[in-house]
Amino acid sequence: MALNITTQHTVTNGEGIITLNILDGTAPFHIVICKSITNIPDGQGTGTMPPEGTSVFDQTITVPAPTVVTIPDLVPALYKLAVQDATGQIADNFFYIFVPPIVELNGSVMSSDPVALYFQFGPNEGNYPNTIPAIPASVPASTSPIAVKAYLGSGINGVAQYGLTDGEEIHFRIKATDGIHTDYGDDMVFQTAEMPTIMAITLPASGDIKN
Repeated sequence: MALNITTQHTVTNGEGIITLNILDGTAPFHIVICKSITNIPDGQGTGTMPPEGTSVFDQTITVPAPTVVTIPDLVPALYKLAVQDATGQIADNFFYIFVPPIVELNGSVMSSDPVALYFQFGPNEGNYPNTIPAIPASVPASTSPIAVKAYLGSGINGVAQYGLTDGEEIHFRIKATDGIHTDYGDDMVFQTAEMPTIMAITLPASGDIKN
């Protein structure tokens, strides 16, 4: 029986609440949750046990009942959860937990070649000293726009981490590269207290991408 899990996560009164449901698999189940600084997109992980990072929870259960994990004194970060059953199967999930406020950068990309994606931001147009991976971090070639995003929140890829303050005007753009050529989206502006959404950008064929 294939191991299958679902997870939910919330923040309440400064504590992270993670609810794990084990839907299938063979007991007992070893559960490990780690805090990481590695920026990996939300969703299924790499199938490793234990996951990379600093352990915040390590427990074995014998019944696949819903498991609620509370992380006190929450440090905003990327958390990685992995479950291994008695047959050695591993199911895992990655998710971000933030302490508000959070800024979410959104955009869309369409490219005729696979590209790696980043968001760049800084104090004024043409000056982008900060670069963070987009979510997802790369996209395949596509004839229709693919939605991408990134988060700026306390702690991980955050406003405080980059020395920004509330109410500050920030310029940002999308960066896309195929490893040889690079292209950029339009410059956009937001206040650090707002939730911006950037306009869609279209990447040309790789031979036409600007160096």
